[in-house]
Amino acid sequence: MDFGQLIVLLAVAALLLGGYLVYVSRGGRRSQPTPSLAGKRPDEAVDPSKRQASLDNLQPNDVLVFWAGGDAIVSTILDCREELLGRSTQWRWAFLDSGPLLELAPDGNTLFEAGEVFTQGSPTFDLLTADVGRQGILKTFEARVRAGTVTTNPVLFDYAGVSYRIKSTGTFEAASRGKPLRREAWRDVSPQATDNVYFELVGPEGQEALGIWTTHIAFHTGRPIDENDIKGIYG
Repeated sequence: MDFGQLIVLLAVAALLLGGYLVYVSRGGRRSQPTPSLAGKRPDEAVDPSKRQASLDNLQPNDVLVFWAGGDAIVSTILDCREELLGRSTQWRWAFLDSGPLLELAPDGNTLFEAGEVFTQGSPTFDLLTADVGRQGILKTFEARVRAGTVTTNPVLFDYAGVSYRIKSTGTFEAASRGKPLRREAWRDVSPQATDNVYFELVGPEGQEALGIWTTHIAFHTGRPIDENDIKGIYG
């Protein structure tokens, strides 16, 4: 090999080496695969906290445990509203599977016993619903309210040895949640306010009573109740 050939070989080798170095510096080698993110699990979403059951948000199927003993399941709730002189008042009646009725109202809560039904044609039904001329209790009360004399001349209803004073009457619209109502008079509560009449009564020692007039009259006696009377509410 003469000197000229040697120079050519050295030049070719230099070119090949330079090209290789450029190739490597630009990443010509197969890069390592980037770790895939597809297999990674995202942070799990935090489960929403469960509803803290209370008298304020009572729902059908909630369970109430009373300090006085016993427990009950809420079978049905009636959401009620009364419109009077442009003012709306809302309350709820919760029906317990053991029989009692729980009223949840802005002016306080009341636990009523299972109660009694005065059917149409019965003497008590007639006594409550008759016209003023026949001294019907409810219409006499309304007449005295209009006349402004009901405070000085209250209307009384005697029941089970207690003389109850009529405190208020009105009509209400209602929407039901939970199981269909089967109780007589209550099952006939209508979405239309004009079909449903309520009346509230109070006894001489603070006893409370409630009447609902639809086809018949459901009458309940009870007592005030608050959160302190309830050991627990479970939804």
